[in-house]
Amino acid sequence: MATNEPERLRLGGMALRNGLLIHGPTHWSAAVRDANGQIQVASARKPELAPELVARLPGLRGPLKLAEAILVLPLARRRLPAARLPFEDWRVVAAAGATLGLTGLLRRRGRPTSALREGFSQAIGAVPALVALMDRDLAAYHGV
Repeated sequence: MATNEPERLRLGGMALRNGLLIHGPTHWSAAVRDANGQIQVASARKPELAPELVARLPGLRGPLKLAEAILVLPLARRRLPAARLPFEDWRVVAAAGATLGLTGLLRRRGRPTSALREGFSQAIGAVPALVALMDRDLAAYHGV
């Protein structure tokens, strides 16, 4: 059955502390406000990791596409030096470290693991994101 619906464009991205980073299937783009208040923009083609494997081995598609999206971060940072990533804040790094330590302790204590303990570990995992969103600038761009 043929439909007349246009193909959906799938976009991803993240709020930066001073702007936005958006990526699509083949390209990324970022816009940030620099220290002088000027808006800087940059864009480029996304890296492709083993495109022939993605087509032949669907089980690799997700991890490879995630790796490609993560590789956009250093590319964007290099092309747009004024960009400030959310984890460029010592509080976010400290929260991530504390979260890793605490969830590691929870998972080592006692066997078998309970659903309550796993749920608590998952809730703790949100702490670095909450700490990052305490930054008013990041929260403002996140709302966009």
